[in-house]
Amino acid sequence: MWVKNKWLVALLPLLVSWCKNGGERASAMAVKPAAYISHQHKAMLSVSQRCSNNKARSGSVRCLESRGGGGKEVEKSPPPLPSLKEIRKFAVPCFAVWVAAPMLSLVDTATVGLSAGPGEGPIQLGALGPATTFLDGAAYLFAFLNVATTNLYATATAKAAQNNEDAKAAGDAVVRTAAKISLLCGIGLTVLLLSKAPALLALYIGHDATSEASKAILSQASEYANIRGLSMPTALLYGVLQAALLGAKDSLTPLIAIAYSTVVNVVGDLLCVCKLGMGLKGAAIATLLAQWAGT
Repeated sequence: MWVKNKWLVALLPLLVSWCKNGGERASAMAVKPAAYISHQHKAMLSVSQRCSNNKARSGSVRCLESRGGGGKEVEKSPPPLPSLKEIRKFAVPCFAVWVAAPMLSLVDTATVGLSAGPGEGPIQLGALGPATTFLDGAAYLFAFLNVATTNLYATATAKAAQNNEDAKAAGDAVVRTAAKISLLCGIGLTVLLLSKAPALLALYIGHDATSEASKAILSQASEYANIRGLSMPTALLYGVLQAALLGAKDSLTPLIAIAYSTVVNVVGDLLCVCKLGMGLKGAAIATLLAQWAGT
């Protein structure tokens, strides 16, 4: 028992020394971050105070950003809020563009239905309905290009203007890239429609191989899709250009383009469908020309 107590007495000073040194190291490690945080907090308060003082003097936010020992004065002014007149000037054409977008398909449907011969109207309208929705849905799959173009165009021009750079050049670069991507996607979609339109429409319509009416509907729908499918590159390009114009706060130019293409479509339907009697094929040609003209 005495031997054990003797060993404890001998080890006790070592334990006390180890605890003391460890506590001092822990205190030093705790004090250093605290001092660093205190220094950073003081620097942030200093910058914030200078920003507040400059804002009170000039009405805009002017801050001195210090990084790596250097200082850079940055002036940031919030953009003015749009007036009700400006909002109305932008929103009304946007609403008209949204409403007028399905006009090409509606003009085709009205012209084909009114000019069809006896017994041809049900088959032609039965082929036109799924063909138009199929093509519109195929183009809608690439709507993400329009959303991305609007956001990227507005962001690029805003950053360029803030940095005193050429905003037009920054926006044009975004439009060029988006136009190339849309044309490539449109060409790929056209190739897919020209090669697989009958099979895809058969799945979409629900083709019955034993029915003569189903065969006639599928044949005319495929012919309409093949002709109008040639306009897919221009249709996607038109969507990208319209998105860039909206990013530039110009909603009137897309409305004018849609009005122009609608007029071309109406004239083409009257000429090809009513006067030349080309039926569903004439409606597809008129829509193709209208989309080319609008773009």
